[in-house]
Amino acid sequence: MPIIKRTAQAMSLELTPNPDLLAEVGHARRGPRPILIGFALETDSDERVIAYAQQKLEEKRVDLVVANHAGDALEHDDNRAALVTATHQEPLTRLSKMTLAERILDWTAACLAEGS
Repeated sequence: MPIIKRTAQAMSLELTPNPDLLAEVGHARRGPRPILIGFALETDSDERVIAYAQQKLEEKRVDLVVANHAGDALEHDDNRAALVTATHQEPLTRLSKMTLAERILDWTAACLAEGS
């Protein structure tokens, strides 16, 4: 790795965006499976977080978006989130992250049961 010495001149760093793997899988999917779940970690109001999750549902062609606030999720043992589908929004109270994971798994299991 090259060593960069401090100078008085300004430096810039060019970044290349990563591919959007979730959108690629969502657009390539034919039929209801696999079930796709996306996550939206945001810093805006509750209404904007839900709106962004709904937008993500359409753009990435996923079945569920788990939407939450960065301030509620990062560096905490619990989380406050909403489960957002094309037809439903389920705001959740503050839950442990393990309980939230179980709620996501319950949603997935119900989805699979409906499709069988």
